[in-house]
Amino acid sequence: SNQVPTLTLACRKLSYAHKAPPANPDEAITFLRDGNKRFISGNIMAPNRNMERVKDLASGQKPFAAFLSCADSRVPIEIIFDQGFGDVFITRIAGNIATPELVASLEFGTAVLGSKIIYVL
Repeated sequence: SNQVPTLTLACRKLSYAHKAPPANPDEAITFLRDGNKRFISGNIMAPNRNMERVKDLASGQKPFAAFLSCADSRVPIEIIFDQGFGDVFITRIAGNIATPELVASLEFGTAVLGSKIIYVL
């Protein structure tokens, strides 16, 4: 079965690539580490990377990780960490410079959207 578990938050039905969203920062890191291992080994699950997921996210998002990433198009975060749409909140800039605008976006990702970690790549 290719069913994805769901979680109801604030009257919104959101699905996750995992049985449940990570409960803490350590679990969030584990989700990313495991996803990257799948990517490296070629055992990609491509969880929640489909139109159904896009429609599910129309009413809101709850990413479990926020990223400060390089603007390099060769580093698609959802793919190299084998996560689904809406699982990660990504900011990108050439040179990975944490400008005030990027810091504010990362604060939004954690304080408002609920990301458990900020990952600088």
